[in-house]
Amino acid sequence: MAVKTNMSKAYDRIEWDFIKLVMQEMGFHQTWISWILQCITTVSYSFLLNGSAQGAVTPERGLRQGDPLSPFLFIICSEVLSGLCRKAQLDGSLLGLRVSKGNPRVNHLLFADDTIFFCRSDLKSCKTFLCILKKYEEASKMFGRKKRDLFNQIVDRIRQRSLSWSSRFLSTAGKTTMLKSVLASMPTYTMSCFKLLVSLCKRIQSALTHFWWDS
Repeated sequence: MAVKTNMSKAYDRIEWDFIKLVMQEMGFHQTWISWILQCITTVSYSFLLNGSAQGAVTPERGLRQGDPLSPFLFIICSEVLSGLCRKAQLDGSLLGLRVSKGNPRVNHLLFADDTIFFCRSDLKSCKTFLCILKKYEEASKMFGRKKRDLFNQIVDRIRQRSLSWSSRFLSTAGKTTMLKSVLASMPTYTMSCFKLLVSLCKRIQSALTHFWWDS
């Protein structure tokens, strides 16, 4: 299962305390951190009315879009999300996928303000995925309420699907169709290109036999 989310509005949501904490954990010098915070906390906004600036609004969080410094700070904060995903991959709770055999697993990709998550469509993986998003959102405020509701809906659908399939059994006709249309046809392309070992053919036949006789 792949889930794509856009964080284009995260510039306006991110907490300044979160930026400070992340930079401290990454080992930035305190002087450098204070310079960065001065750049992002001393900003004010005005409203353009009839061609002239009116009023002044002092924000309490967020990054300025268009500021050359903002993309770098955004990437630094996104490293927290990547770290949570890597930790979940190491403990086996969010394995991700492989592009091909022997390649490392990938459970997330970051590009600009887009993030793609890869995980199995089972309840355990989805709960881990939601837990990661919850921790990251509580600390940084970079996810909105609509995105959390959307991810919860995805988990609910997977839970309902798991419950429905756990109590469903195929009939004899269904097993026959599954064997002929799916399982028996899967090795056809490989067998048309390569000569398979007799032992491998026996293993395939054994798998089909077990599927037929198993309840």
